[in-house]
Amino acid sequence: MELRVTWWRRYGQNRLFVEEDGERLGWHDLWTGETVIEAPERSAEVYEAVENYFEERIPQVARPREVAVSETLSPGLPAPRPMYPVANQAEGIA
Repeated sequence: MELRVTWWRRYGQNRLFVEEDGERLGWHDLWTGETVIEAPERSAEVYEAVENYFEERIPQVARPREVAVSETLSPGLPAPRPMYPVANQAEGIA
């Protein structure tokens, strides 16, 4: 099945929820930039779904640049994920 990303704004929260067949896999807080993984075995899919959500809705010029990390500088560690934009509470992200 395909993952579904739902933008949710209530009770002072502004989040993107990632679900599949009604099961929540994780969420991304648009105020803080924090991503919470609720299904650790599917964390890569959650990050990818959030990233795709932003790619579809935010112009290229507003996206963060990819950070190149040499394997020799951090052997065995995964490359850092790009930071997603944090929403301005007055504007929000559509």
